[in-house]
Amino acid sequence: MPKKLFKVIIGGSYKPYELEEKELLERIKKGWIEKKYNPITKTFTYKDLTKTVKTEKIINNFTKKNITRKLNNLDVDVLNELLEMNNTDFKGLVKKIYNTKWEIGRNSNYDVEGVRIANHSNMASYGGNNQSAIQANLVFDNKVKYVETLVDITKETSKETLKNVSSNLSSKVSSNSNVKYWTKRAGQRLSDSEQFTSEYLKLIHDNSEKAKKDIDRLIQNVYKNYSNETGLDIEALKQKINVGDIDNYGARITRLEQQKRLIDERIKSFANTEAKLSKDLYTSLLNGSYNSFINDYTGFTSFNGINDRLVKQILNNNWKNSNYSKRIWKNKDQLSNKLQEVLHSGALTGASNAYMSKEIRNAFDVDKFYSDRLVRTESNYFHNQAELEALKEMGYTKYIFSSILDNRTSAICQEMDAQVIEVKDAKVGENLPPLHPNCRSTILTYLGDDLMPLQRYNAVTGELIDYMSYKDYENKALANIDKLITKDKILNVSDNIVYTNYGVNYDLKSLKWLNSEMLETSINQLEYLSNTNLVVSNDMLSNGGLNVISGNHKSGAIGYMSNDNKEMFLSSKYMSNKASYIKLMDSQIKYGWKMPILKVNYAKYTQSHEWGHAVENYIMKTKGTNANKIKHDIIDIAIKQSGKTKKEVLALMSDYGKTKDVEFFAEAFTMSQLGKQDHVIAKAMNEYLKGVF
Repeated sequence: MPKKLFKVIIGGSYKPYELEEKELLERIKKGWIEKKYNPITKTFTYKDLTKTVKTEKIINNFTKKNITRKLNNLDVDVLNELLEMNNTDFKGLVKKIYNTKWEIGRNSNYDVEGVRIANHSNMASYGGNNQSAIQANLVFDNKVKYVETLVDITKETSKETLKNVSSNLSSKVSSNSNVKYWTKRAGQRLSDSEQFTSEYLKLIHDNSEKAKKDIDRLIQNVYKNYSNETGLDIEALKQKINVGDIDNYGARITRLEQQKRLIDERIKSFANTEAKLSKDLYTSLLNGSYNSFINDYTGFTSFNGINDRLVKQILNNNWKNSNYSKRIWKNKDQLSNKLQEVLHSGALTGASNAYMSKEIRNAFDVDKFYSDRLVRTESNYFHNQAELEALKEMGYTKYIFSSILDNRTSAICQEMDAQVIEVKDAKVGENLPPLHPNCRSTILTYLGDDLMPLQRYNAVTGELIDYMSYKDYENKALANIDKLITKDKILNVSDNIVYTNYGVNYDLKSLKWLNSEMLETSINQLEYLSNTNLVVSNDMLSNGGLNVISGNHKSGAIGYMSNDNKEMFLSSKYMSNKASYIKLMDSQIKYGWKMPILKVNYAKYTQSHEWGHAVENYIMKTKGTNANKIKHDIIDIAIKQSGKTKKEVLALMSDYGKTKDVEFFAEAFTMSQLGKQDHVIAKAMNEYLKGVF
């Protein structure tokens, strides 16, 4: 008699498959298959949790990037030295693995983890005449383990191997190129971790979108089934339902209570899925970051990987009085309560269908914000936990706290940056990232006072600079800015803001992110413009001055001027690198988006354009006119001076100047300051300003 087979669904593009009962029960016990009862059909369904197309693709991409890398020159040097070590255990391990030449593939039926030992030409050699090297290619996902044979060979030697590697590196780390490489790789590991997290967030967002649609559909059905001419039929919703209609609840409840319970059930399912996705993500991060760290320092993937028991312990650890699972459920409880409140108040007040849908969207948007923040913060936690465990495994006793050198870094991470901390004293939230929600900091290996990192990446300017702490960089940048401002023009300096006698104030803390050349150009151009437009600059001075700041504006603009002439914004994104900024201006001018100014003045474009807005703001305020009237006055002057038609004059204006009346003035002003003075629009603007002032 044939054995009974059970159908297992997977999802994505995978086809369902069948398993015998014994195999099915074993997989359910391991958590690889989910067993769920359907009260409507009164049958069980079985879902494979290990093979969704999206999760497998994401994990494989992460694995390929972080684990399967060719040995670079540094790794070859280290490998050569390792192979010359008088360590018979390690040599025996290398020889045994290499000579075996395993090619253990991935067994999709049993979801076993495989390890491939591949040959690479032009690498370090071991024995004989063939040039070859060992590159362990680790294939992993959230439920896999090493094949038994490999574990048997390496379990007694791998930890000792790593310690030998660590001590043997002392002769290698004095090389500046190696220190630079390891510092760079620490940043790249964090970047890979963040990118991997972003991919997983797409899955979490998809899950949220499905739940939102289900809840909205549930509310739509309420309106469809229980509405009258005036809106929702409150009396119908208050009626008790017989037990027979809802036997899974086992009590008499109102229809409104029934809908609330349905909402709660759907949110619980939503939370379960998010918790499973999160666990997959964090397990992968722990394994990927750990193995990538070991690989970067030794040229090898850690044969045993991070201990399964330790992974479980880290996943369940409470930090900041909770863990990822508890935080997910807390967020979803808040969402469920909010949605039930929306349904209840909407029913009692007779709210419209459209209003209810809007409230549901708002509730899910809030939950998405909390989920994103939670996932990014937890991902940072698990990445740094993996780095810490790898440090311990390699025998290091100290690490360097490393924050991101940009204008988004929190004050607490700025303070901690570059501090050396004992591994035994590591405490999450105090001296080990994350220190706060959405923290982006990481840790670097401390190799000794004379082997501190040599360079670091300025995330705003895109430049490599000499290694220094965040605070040292800031102090140096502030001192450099201060030197650029003419001393006899300074009225006062307070809270890192320099107040000048020509009506322009410089916010040093934000301007430090501008390229030094761009900053010098900006300060000189603004001083020049204030001196040539004294009426405007004196008005600014009498009103507290124009505050010049830098950062990333919410509109994505290169520059911005407030209507009250209180604030000029210069984008650190576009103006942090002079060469890139000039290239951008060249392109925009070439295609007619900006005015054809002289090339020597490209670096002054944004400052002059925004000052043009300030001039027009002053004219509109004091002359009682508007931007449209000013625009046509300038056009009329151009027609009179040149004899051209209005259409011909407008054809000489940049495309950006045609978008709004105020942009017409700012573009014309820029042309008059930085372009050829015989240009039709430049001449017309100069004549207009002469008449106004």
